[in-house]
Amino acid sequence: MTGRKHDPAGAGPATPQPIAFHRTSFFRATAIVALCILLVVLTSQLMGMRHMTQSIRDWTGIRAVEATKGMSTSLAGAIKFGRPEAAQPVLDDFATNLGEDVLGALALRADGTSLASVGGDGFDMVAATALGRAAMEGGTALADEAAGLWAYPALYGGQGEPVGALVTQWTADPRIAQARRDWLSSAIFSLVVFAMALLLAAVLFYRNLSRPLQLVADQMNQVALGDLEVKVSGGNRGDEIGRIARRLERFRDNLRAARATQTENAFKSAGVSNSGSALVLLDNDQAIAFANPACERLLMSCAPAIRNSWPGFDPAKLAEHPAGRLPGLGAPLTDIRNGQKAVPCTLDLRWGEALISVYIDRVDDDEGTPIGYVLELKDISSEKLNEAVLKAIDRHQLRVDFDSAQRLTTCNARFLDLCGLALADLQGVLGPDLLHRIDVSEAERAESREKLHKGEALSGKFKLGRGQGEVYVEGSVSPLIDRNGEIERMVFIGSDITQSHVSMREAERERRETSEQQQLVVDALKVGLRKLADGDLTSSIRQPFRPEYEQLRSNFNQAVEALHEAMGAVVQNANSISGEAGEISNAADDLAQRTEKQAATLEQTAAALDELTASVKSAAAGADQASQIAATAQGKAETGGAVARQAVEAMDAIKSSSKEISKITSVIDDIAFQTNLLALNAGVEAARAGDAGRGFAVVATEVRALAQRSSEAAREINQLISASGGHVKSGVDLVDRTGDALGEIVTSVVDISKRVASIAASAREQATGLNEINAAVNDLDQVTQQNAAMFEETTAASHALTSEANALVEASARFRVDMPAPAGPRRRSRDGGGLAAKPAAQAAAGGETPTRRSSDRDVSWKEF
Repeated sequence: MTGRKHDPAGAGPATPQPIAFHRTSFFRATAIVALCILLVVLTSQLMGMRHMTQSIRDWTGIRAVEATKGMSTSLAGAIKFGRPEAAQPVLDDFATNLGEDVLGALALRADGTSLASVGGDGFDMVAATALGRAAMEGGTALADEAAGLWAYPALYGGQGEPVGALVTQWTADPRIAQARRDWLSSAIFSLVVFAMALLLAAVLFYRNLSRPLQLVADQMNQVALGDLEVKVSGGNRGDEIGRIARRLERFRDNLRAARATQTENAFKSAGVSNSGSALVLLDNDQAIAFANPACERLLMSCAPAIRNSWPGFDPAKLAEHPAGRLPGLGAPLTDIRNGQKAVPCTLDLRWGEALISVYIDRVDDDEGTPIGYVLELKDISSEKLNEAVLKAIDRHQLRVDFDSAQRLTTCNARFLDLCGLALADLQGVLGPDLLHRIDVSEAERAESREKLHKGEALSGKFKLGRGQGEVYVEGSVSPLIDRNGEIERMVFIGSDITQSHVSMREAERERRETSEQQQLVVDALKVGLRKLADGDLTSSIRQPFRPEYEQLRSNFNQAVEALHEAMGAVVQNANSISGEAGEISNAADDLAQRTEKQAATLEQTAAALDELTASVKSAAAGADQASQIAATAQGKAETGGAVARQAVEAMDAIKSSSKEISKITSVIDDIAFQTNLLALNAGVEAARAGDAGRGFAVVATEVRALAQRSSEAAREINQLISASGGHVKSGVDLVDRTGDALGEIVTSVVDISKRVASIAASAREQATGLNEINAAVNDLDQVTQQNAAMFEETTAASHALTSEANALVEASARFRVDMPAPAGPRRRSRDGGGLAAKPAAQAAAGGETPTRRSSDRDVSWKEF
């Protein structure tokens, strides 16, 4: 890459000097990239090799854990029963299938001696034996990862007790060596990729760095030669080359601006002369050097007032006159010249009726030396008047300014305080969104918008759509029209009426609520009185009234409640009287009927007593026959004893059969052991197959689990058969006890025969007592005839009382009252010699006591 040097003498560009290749930025950048890529590739390869080696060791450990655990479970039976012929083939297949990964395997008995083993020169038999014994003693798996040894205790039986141990030794060295050979091939391929990437980086550096830098250097040389129209390339880049190009472009633009300054100064004088602002130029001595036409027109309008202090004043002949002769400018200009007053500054002067604002500033040359002053005069009489009016409005009214698009631009402090927001929160808000006109229809609101667009003012009440709380204002929106008849901006002037509006609204709402509450009270009383007139004493006014009407509701409810209680008592007493009268009437009818039937019943009772006497004699004869039956039962009990002995012999036969069945379970256990060995071999084959044998490994695991469950089931069957033998033995004992019980039954039958003879003697004594009871029944028949006549009179009186009670119930039925559920008819005990004696006599005669029956009258006196 070559560069260009500028001649210090300004004679032009010097002869390009070549740059050594090893010093170019292209070479240095390429070398840096090559070094960085080489470091990244070497680091990644070394870390990958380290990670791969660790992964191989971890995977070898996982396989060792799974295989050792499975082998210990499969060989538990062979270790338990000391069967090396079953364990050795399994270990051989295990070592053959896994190849170089396994150095050896060792199966230990419970006493720590070797049952079977397999392995070459690398297998550490001593360390394996020690680790297996430690795992067996602790009852848990142990591992020596440094030596590659894993040991698992062999558990057998339902309790899972250690019966031995299985130890395997693994190595990951063959796989690590293969991984290193693969890594070497990968490293060679990475070097090839590195060379290609370095070539690509060199091409990219040349196109994106070296070549653009050379172009920028050539463009800088052209600018130095004065070519300010040269196009600078690379300015859109975001790197250092782009920064250089952009700075070169600004340098070129600054040179262009310097050239344009001369042209600009030529326009300044014309601009001052033709400016609409009143400008006065003073020299360094504050004498008037120039006044533009706009200034002459302003001074002409104020000439009468200026002539009072400057006689002979002529606005057209101001040159060379001191500016301090203008009213009010002398002292300020003197202070500015003496340095007592800083510039720029603004003065307000009163020239007659006009208020003039004078802006004074100093003019310096390019080196900062003062060369004069410039004064800008402006008639601000109208502005001051408008400002005073606006200040008055801002102090007492709300003011909001909107632009031609009806968006808020500014507002006074009173409006901001009313909204509770900052000006930044309101700027840009549309007028219709801020001021919502109220108390008008949609048609009137649309008509108001049309008038506003035509330039007419809009007045009324508005609700603020922004701010805190509910705020109402009243005022008018006035559009300001420009010279073209277009709306330039809009101004809202109004006042806060929130308190008065809310008060009026609350008063209207309270009036409306009062009217509604009064109507509610009248309607509730109307409904309550109508129900009361209809006889409904359960209705009350539940809906609460306003506090001033709540006493009326309470009084009405109390009156209805008092009437309800009184009428309820009447209804309840009427029902009670009616029920009692009906009960008395029914009782009288029942007693009359019973009295008529009582005489016949007594005759039947006498006949029944005779029959009872004969029955007692017959019972004595039956007792003799019972004695004979007891003797027969004794013989049958002896026969039952013989049958019980035969049952004992059958139980012994069942016990012998159960012992034969237990031999079958041992055969099932052997089958489960062989199945477990086959599943272990299948698991080893699946492990050697890798990922392709995962599904088969799952099946082998399930088969091994099934064999384990079969072995456990055989042991459970053996336990059940043993328990069954115990139950048979218990059955034999129970049958023996049954024979003893039958002997005791024979003794009890003999005793029963003696007691039946005693019962016959008692029956004869009862026959004598029954004859005396027959005489008492005849006397009772006479008393019953007298009671019959008395009950006929009672029946007539009870029927009359029932009729009067029914009339009282019908009169109280037109009133609706809430009554508690009836507890059932009340019973009155009637104690009398005639009523109580009859049931007692029937019970004594052996008759059946009448039971209670339900009827339409709830409980009938016929039950007694």
